Amino acid sequence: SSSSSSCASPRLDPRLWSYTPPEWAQQLRRVPSSKVELGRFPTPLHEWKINTARYNGIKKLYIKRDDLSEMAMGGNKIRKLEFLLARAIESGADCVVTIGGHQSNHARATALCASTLGLDTHMVLRTSDPTVNPGWEGNLFFDRLVDAHLYLVSKRQYARWGQARLVELVASELRAQGRNPYIIPVGGSVVDGIWGYLDAVDEIRDQILQQNLQIDDVVFATGSGGTAAGLSIGSHLSKAPWSVFASAVCDQDRYFYDHVQENIEQLGVRGVCARDIIHVTDRYRGPAYGTATDEQLALIAEITKQTGILCDPCYVGKALQALLSEERFRDRNVLFVHTGGMLGAYEPSYVRAYDATTGSTVRPLFEQGRDDEEMLLASE
Repeated sequence: SSSSSSCASPRLDPRLWSYTPPEWAQQLRRVPSSKVELGRFPTPLHEWKINTARYNGIKKLYIKRDDLSEMAMGGNKIRKLEFLLARAIESGADCVVTIGGHQSNHARATALCASTLGLDTHMVLRTSDPTVNPGWEGNLFFDRLVDAHLYLVSKRQYARWGQARLVELVASELRAQGRNPYIIPVGGSVVDGIWGYLDAVDEIRDQILQQNLQIDDVVFATGSGGTAAGLSIGSHLSKAPWSVFASAVCDQDRYFYDHVQENIEQLGVRGVCARDIIHVTDRYRGPAYGTATDEQLALIAEITKQTGILCDPCYVGKALQALLSEERFRDRNVLFVHTGGMLGAYEPSYVRAYDATTGSTVRPLFEQGRDDEEMLLASE
């Protein structure tokens, strides 16, 4: 399960593996020297057989299957956590604290991965009513299966106090109990986490060369900005031949340009403007984070029927709509990065929406009031 740039010599802590960055990244600030191995890389890259002529006329469409990165469908979170949890171990942490929405893929992936490394997870989750038990649906099933500790806050409390103060409140409680927590911000989208996607740029380039493909655009969903920062900065520094396009699932495009810019500066890259290395659209983000439009839900169902690949309605489904609507991709060769998140598709509101629109039918095989045997004999 090792990527090309990690090397099989465990450091002093057997959980850590030494890490050598790509050549073009060696002059950056904050270069990690180790990582943990959580995923199965490289993830597959293959043609995605969507009938693009029905949509916006993409010439050739390919998909990078980061939904198959492993740790129970951890998606794009796994690449980030390989670096973030290495930092946690290096800092001597015995637990991690993170934050997200009540169906957070990031929080669930963190809990699973941390558990395999002997660390327990404390997560602040934003919910409509913190006094109600959130149950076991979707991502929550895994959170609770691996004994994560959930701290619920209302949307109003989340907006009022902000994520940094909320995770610090939990971390300070843990420190008072003699624990040593490591804080991972929302989505793992900090400079230590984006190394997962800086590193992925070389993986994509290697696969494109092996398969003799031409790629003009790389397209994906962005929610906290880490994947966007890693892929855009890595593509720029490595002089990749493609443009980078991100479809925001929440927030305005400005937020993501600012986030990428902040990472450019923290890595010590000079004279680069975020708007020159990535295009972000917020046109497909829908009514709110975690809410999809009827059009998006219908498109997800259509593409699942055509290709057998499921896109979740919170993230990937919104980017799918951008991919198949934007005129800019007409007659171009496009690579779509599937960032995972399928467990979020089991969220009850999505299930109810599909239940109202599905062509699927359900009925008892045997008619009520008729004898089962009589029906079978009549059919023979």
